[in-house]
Amino acid sequence: MATALDGIRVLDLAQFTPGPLCAMILGDLGAEVIKIERPGGNDDRRMPPIVNGLSLYAALNNRNKRCITLNVNTPEGQELLRSLVRQSDVVIEGFRPGYLDSLSLGYTHLSQLHRGMIMVSVTGYGQSGPYRDRGGFDMIAQAVGGLMSLNGDPDGPPLKVGTSPAAVVAGLNCAVGVLAALQHRTRSGEGQWVDVALLDSVVAQIEADIPYYGLTGQTLPRAGNRRLYSAPANAYQARDGYVYIAPGIDTIWRRLCEVMGRPELGAAPQFRTNEDRRAHVEETDQAVQEWVAQKTVGEVVTVLTAAKVPCGAVNDIPAVFADPQVQVREMIVPVTHPTLGVLPLPGQPIKLSRTPARAGGELAEPGQHNGEVYGTLLGITSTQLATWATTGVI
Repeated sequence: MATALDGIRVLDLAQFTPGPLCAMILGDLGAEVIKIERPGGNDDRRMPPIVNGLSLYAALNNRNKRCITLNVNTPEGQELLRSLVRQSDVVIEGFRPGYLDSLSLGYTHLSQLHRGMIMVSVTGYGQSGPYRDRGGFDMIAQAVGGLMSLNGDPDGPPLKVGTSPAAVVAGLNCAVGVLAALQHRTRSGEGQWVDVALLDSVVAQIEADIPYYGLTGQTLPRAGNRRLYSAPANAYQARDGYVYIAPGIDTIWRRLCEVMGRPELGAAPQFRTNEDRRAHVEETDQAVQEWVAQKTVGEVVTVLTAAKVPCGAVNDIPAVFADPQVQVREMIVPVTHPTLGVLPLPGQPIKLSRTPARAGGELAEPGQHNGEVYGTLLGITSTQLATWATTGVI
């Protein structure tokens, strides 16, 4: 079956999460992705957790890519990259601003080789502004962008999110930028430069806190597991774990009261409306917690689901693996590795009815496809490749 991005070739020069994630999304959607690493592999190949010599961090975002090595600090390597760019549609890079320009490999230079080329540059702070030359990782962007200040308990310190929302959302933004640029190129024949910053990707997630401060001059408090805008909304402890319950609106709250065997709470003055419950959140949570504490997570989810009250088990990772909804949606997929065999990776959340994505597949080692890419695509002989491998060009 045809894929959405058939015929699109992507060069992935990036490492860590955002750039490789963007390239993987494009690859899942059908693009041909060539991952370019320096000889010996990029730094993220050595990031923990490591199992049998394989960095699972690097494995996350590098399936279904042909992997080659290239030293762009050599004249030969620079010319090889230019040759690859002439035959490609998208170039993804994560170097600090100005580095590729110093090698005559920046957007201004490469766009002269290929009018329709789309370049994605993803950095901590973007290509402009007073912070542009600073290095930046996910947790730094969480801090500077305000996300960390919103996370945690009201009386506790700011906390980073357990995963990498700045890096992941930046990768998604890169992919959206590429798709928009491809659409523009279809109409005009012109490529363009996609500039994505981790900081920007965090600030865009702040939600109502931005306009609230702008209009009132005040900040909203941290809420922990509660929801600032509605009550009840919390993780409640059952006999064998936790379940998150969030009725959201007054009619569903009254259904919850019926299920709990306390219909009178739905009409009580301190619980009647969402504003009433927010003003008496401790009492509201106590009423729900007392009911949940008598049951197992499965019992709570079963009865509330039947009553159409939004809820969900607070799953740990083994439970996510076993969850039937996760399995049916193919959100954990098998990927093969040359030495490790089969390993599970997160699947592709974009489900297309006519051009389905292709998650799963293979993971390659650095330089595994040097002969195939350089030989087939550029017509370089094996003798020349061997020479360049000895001299550190590839």
